[in-house]
Formats: sequence, structure tokens, C-alpha cells
Amino acid sequence: LRGERVTGWSDDFYAEYSMRIYVKADLRAYRTAEWKLVRDFLNPGRDELYHLKSDPAEAKNKIGEASDPQVKAVIAMLDAKIKAEMRRIGDPLLTRLE
Repeated sequence: LRGERVTGWSDDFYAEYSMRIYVKADLRAYRTAEWKLVRDFLNPGRDELYHLKSDPAEAKNKIGEASDPQVKAVIAMLDAKIKAEMRRIGDPLLTRLE
């Protein structure tokens, strides 16, 4: 707020959302300054991956490009970060998945 540079600050963001009304969904997401991965653990066909640097409006879901080595590596990295956060907070969804 003061325009000072803060050392050791991470702009990464973890989020979770579960829904049990009309549809069932267990969404977990991880965003870095460059990428955002949204995983739906009940409906993997709804997963989303966006390259925020080139697509800040999140108009092009790149999850279907998982055969691209860069995209595959990003998915693996962000998936690991999602699961690490789930472990850190004791998310019961993770124990059901493992």
C-alpha cells in the first residue's frame, strides 16, 4: 500500500469450493501470476487451465492441450500445489481420493 517492495511475499493463491445443491462439485484451484488450474475432483472433465499472462480474461481453457509438454508440466506442478495445500489444511476430500 505504501509502494514499498515486500520481500518473501507470494502472490500464489489456493481456493476451494464444494457444491451439493443442484449439481455436485468439489473444486480446488491454484493460481500463480502466470497460470491458474481448477480441478473438479468429482467431475474431472470439467478441469480448467488458463495461461493468465497471455489470457487474463480466461477465455481459452488449455486443459485439452495436456499432450503439450509445457502444459503437461504446468498441470503436474499446479496439481501438486493443490494437493499440498489440501494436505496442509487437512481437507477430507484428499483422504477420500488417496
